[in-house]
Amino acid sequence: MKSNCAINISPRGVISLNKSLLQQIRKHTKELKLGFECHKKDKRILLLYITDHPNYTFPEGGARKDKRFTRSLVEDGISIPARYLVEWNERANAWVGILNQETSTDALEKSLKAGLSNKRRKK
Repeated sequence: MKSNCAINISPRGVISLNKSLLQQIRKHTKELKLGFECHKKDKRILLLYITDHPNYTFPEGGARKDKRFTRSLVEDGISIPARYLVEWNERANAWVGILNQETSTDALEKSLKAGLSNKRRKK
């Protein structure tokens, strides 16, 4: 999934809609009162949608604190900070976010490659 839209979740429990996602949402609605859900069995998937019965209200800047939700992610094995890449899904009639996290093996491999290329440059 390649998207400029994202939802970021910080260790302090702040859920932030990035600028691109805010722009997309504002094309559909002026208010940031939305439905916000996480897939119950797989918290690697989030939904954000326009509804008459919103359960989340984001302030103008697109960030709000929800420690309970953040804690539930950690309890289900999601590492924080977390980033969900978001795209509009016509069938779901919602913005769908997919967790974008490297595995520790991938991060280690990138680090080792970066270290090797730095050593080559110094010679």
